[in-house]
Amino acid sequence: MAHRNGRELERKVDVSGFSQGGPATMLVGRALQQEGADRYFRLGALAPVSGPYNLSVFEAAAANDEINNSGLYLAYFATAWNRMYGLYASPDDAFASRYAGDVEGLFDGCHTPKDITKVLPTTSKALFKEDFLNKVRKPDSVLKDRLRGEGQLTRHQRRLVELRGGRGRVVRAKGGGRGVRQARCQSAGTFGGSHPVMAVWAWRQR
Repeated sequence: MAHRNGRELERKVDVSGFSQGGPATMLVGRALQQEGADRYFRLGALAPVSGPYNLSVFEAAAANDEINNSGLYLAYFATAWNRMYGLYASPDDAFASRYAGDVEGLFDGCHTPKDITKVLPTTSKALFKEDFLNKVRKPDSVLKDRLRGEGQLTRHQRRLVELRGGRGRVVRAKGGGRGVRQARCQSAGTFGGSHPVMAVWAWRQR
């Protein structure tokens, strides 16, 4: 379509994503870095924002109620991953009996955060059974394997230099092997009225 309309697409692609889009940004960036992943497009820059990149640590923190609204976040994670990977056989295996019959129906894409918080507690301790929280803290079997795979997202990003622009001030910049340079930016407030922008990691491909 671009050629038919006399347009030429830039070969280098700038990729950005917020929250759960942060790890997705890393995946797309990695794919574009690999020879043969696409016949034309190559990675230009990455700007993943406020994503859970070290997922094992992040989920353990949610199980320990060390992040805001831990229970709601972990419920979203558990129900979504259960549909893909089978983390539990029945909601009764993961959630407190009082809430087990409601949780999966609330995370259907139609209920708003306000709808959900009217029904579910915001702490993991109140929402989940302790046995399930222990599995999140020290995962095994399927959860361990999947978390290990997700944890590789931010590793082995090669031949990158700092991306210009971005919100906030650069509070740390460092060099790495093979010309890697990355910048961590802090920004106050929230993004789109959802949760705080905690960090922006930005790279540009040489």
